[in-house]
Amino acid sequence: MGQSRLKFLGFAGVALMLLAACGTSGGGGTPAKIYKIGLVTDIGGLNDKSFNHLAYVGLEKAKQDFGIKDHVVESKTGDDYVPNLQGFAQKNYDLVIGVGFLMQEAIGTVSGTFPNVHFAIIDGAGTDANGNDLKHTNVESLFFKEQDAGAMVGAMAGWMEKNGKSKMNHHVISAVGGISIPPVNHYSAG
Repeated sequence: MGQSRLKFLGFAGVALMLLAACGTSGGGGTPAKIYKIGLVTDIGGLNDKSFNHLAYVGLEKAKQDFGIKDHVVESKTGDDYVPNLQGFAQKNYDLVIGVGFLMQEAIGTVSGTFPNVHFAIIDGAGTDANGNDLKHTNVESLFFKEQDAGAMVGAMAGWMEKNGKSKMNHHVISAVGGISIPPVNHYSAG
């Protein structure tokens, strides 16, 4: 399974647990509350064919399975993170999800201003400007073990090279990551 698929499954599982934790009505004719969940993408946008897209797919699955009301806002630059997160918080969304490590400081800022709104961040925590985890009780940090997926890919590459299955017979194995951030570095280290 690819790293993106593993992240999607992990995110979907956590999203379903968060929804279950919110509770439902106990019958008696009272309609169950419809939860509002807002998703803020990082600058990769929904068409990144990876992280943001899979978070959106998970949100749509929750919409089908649980009848939530959802809305997605795509961030064009890092300056959009705080206002995009604040927009959902100001509208009293039940859960605001930030996609990606690059939103840590924005989640830290906004969650401190809106202590009664629940936040989640994928691959990060709510931090201050120096990267210190603020440990706000209204923020759920959704971390993955990127190094595990990287180790599996490394083992497969080593097996392919050892058994002559590699298309390149240079006896070199390497990894190329994206930007140098902890999740990418963890994957490469694995």
